[in-house]
Amino acid sequence: MRLGLILGLALMALCAANGAPDAQQSRCVFPRADEVNPSVSATVVKNGGRFDYSYSVTVLADSPKPVSQFAVAASSTDNTPTLLAPLNWLSVISPIGYYAWGVRGQAQGIPRGSSLSGFRVTTSEPPGIVRFLARNRTERPTFPRGEAPETCENAGIVDNSFKGSTVGPQAPPSESSVDLVNHLISLLDESRRLHWIATPGAHQDLLARLEATKRTLASGDTATARGALQTFLDEVSARSCPAQACPGSQPINSSAYAVLFFNAQALLRRL
Repeated sequence: MRLGLILGLALMALCAANGAPDAQQSRCVFPRADEVNPSVSATVVKNGGRFDYSYSVTVLADSPKPVSQFAVAASSTDNTPTLLAPLNWLSVISPIGYYAWGVRGQAQGIPRGSSLSGFRVTTSEPPGIVRFLARNRTERPTFPRGEAPETCENAGIVDNSFKGSTVGPQAPPSESSVDLVNHLISLLDESRRLHWIATPGAHQDLLARLEATKRTLASGDTATARGALQTFLDEVSARSCPAQACPGSQPINSSAYAVLFFNAQALLRRL
């Protein structure tokens, strides 16, 4: 029941037939759960050997409905996460691979024009760019005994959700130093695409530092590679702000800072 409360995961009773359905039986359609328009702000703090991920969900003024369920893609390699939830919300690691939160009871969730923080995950995995889901409350369809169809439209949790990108735990793709620089470059490019880096100039400056790191590593000049990577870290720190929306003088927001700084810091320790 708890899983179903959070992300509608207890679907069996809705689509399991007690007998063979025929063409005259009622059509099973789950109500839309993606009628929300949220933005998500993430901050990451390293605490010893673990990372604390904190999320704030803002429901925009044009959102048709409140957000009553929120989820962030879970790490497939970390078996030691801990979750915290805001007051009157529940948290769970869902079997479909998400850290998930849902309102208790009949509460309506986060109304339009409002924000809620307190969604937290602590894991050993460094930050990457992952998917988040947001959903509005829905009423599940019911059928007389023996008349439930075998399949239901809109029953897929992920498909029937608002989807976006945020920061979440993600294991590095390789232990190779050159591969890790390539991973940083992909995080940098994706951060620019998502407008987490506000200006093309800031993106190009940081890309040049990573390309220099990669080039000198490939030539065996580790000392110069370390210097280029340290300059990259210094620029990320100097040009970032601790918020999702930064002033004009700070083109790197908190999400881009998290994925770039902590992954570059880990790579620098390896060199």
